[in-house]
Amino acid sequence: MRNHASRLSSLARRRLDVAARRWIAACCAALAVLCALGVVDALVRRQTVVVAAADIARGARLDGDSLAVAEVPVSPVTQSAAARVEDVRGMIALAPIARGQPLYPAMLSAAPVPESGSTTIEVRLASVPERLTPGDRVDLVSSVGCEAVDAAPSDAAPADGGADVDADATARSASGACVLARDALTMTAPAAAAETGASGLAGSGLLSGSGSGVSPSLSVTFALGAEDALRVLAGQEAGPLLAVLRAPSGSDEP
Repeated sequence: MRNHASRLSSLARRRLDVAARRWIAACCAALAVLCALGVVDALVRRQTVVVAAADIARGARLDGDSLAVAEVPVSPVTQSAAARVEDVRGMIALAPIARGQPLYPAMLSAAPVPESGSTTIEVRLASVPERLTPGDRVDLVSSVGCEAVDAAPSDAAPADGGADVDADATARSASGACVLARDALTMTAPAAAAETGASGLAGSGLLSGSGSGVSPSLSVTFALGAEDALRVLAGQEAGPLLAVLRAPSGSDEP
């Protein structure tokens, strides 16, 4: 009797083991099907993203011609990409963007807005900081000294010599450099300047590079105060101008 009960108990355990294995196998199969459906769903589901319609240079302002929309599979990689052209139109590219690449917030910055009371002027520069981007703040420096700038004739400067030179700029003129304007706001990315000098003749500019072996200058538009603007316009007729990138706000750099 005892042996019979033991055999029944062993049989029941085997049946339970078989049932448990079948249940586990069914769960694994269901999980595999669920994962497969998830993959298929991810491939089928699409999302709209904004992409570059053409190669976009660093510092370029985004417009309708440079933007397009595309449908791509839903992915964690593209979840943060811009979804509407209106959200990025008018912004500035912080790095080169290849055609067809989705646009992400980290690639872009808002276009700079001139402060109230400032004016914008196009300045020819002999040298600019590497990767100068609209929105950067720079000091505009003449390499020939403040005395040469003050002596340079310019239709843009008033007869009395233009704006007063601040004490620090005057002190720096002794070393051959003269700060014409501080904290100028960069409005455009550097571009090759037209080879037109003060006389208006092509190729006659100081930095035109024609016949003198000097490289053509770069043209950048800056927003700055009216007095600084007059001084910069006079300064670029006196000699080469340089842009010196200022340290970001809150930086420990001088």
